[in-house]
Amino acid sequence: MCVLRLSWWCKVKWPENSVVTTDLVLSPNIFSLINSRTKNQQKTCWVAPGKGVLKFNTDDVVEGSVGKAGIGGVLRDYSSKTLIYFSKSAGVVDVMSAEILALVEVMKLFGESKWVDKFKVVFECDSKLITEWILRPHIAPEKLLS
Repeated sequence: MCVLRLSWWCKVKWPENSVVTTDLVLSPNIFSLINSRTKNQQKTCWVAPGKGVLKFNTDDVVEGSVGKAGIGGVLRDYSSKTLIYFSKSAGVVDVMSAEILALVEVMKLFGESKWVDKFKVVFECDSKLITEWILRPHIAPEKLLS
């Protein structure tokens, strides 16, 4: 399942690449991962929430600045145990819309989960701007407030 999801992500991230989803699923050993991190980039690690708190991490990928997009997320507890995960198409959207769609999806999933009344939750995304809009709604674009 992980290889299949990875192949879908690769297909959206690099549509010009000739890698076919079935090739990656049937023969994953023919592919290799190249670390493109530069020396100046810092490695980030997942930080576990405290006991009684769950953490939902989200991410998205968009083909170009506006294009086919995919969103995903994972809910984990303090011991890093995965409780919920998802990945799905977001249609044709811009990068910021994909980030927002990912957050909306995790809020729905958590709201419908068996953990909603038992735990606090932390939502984590990699968009500083989206975080600012949530913390300071008065600076968010008007279309997001309706």
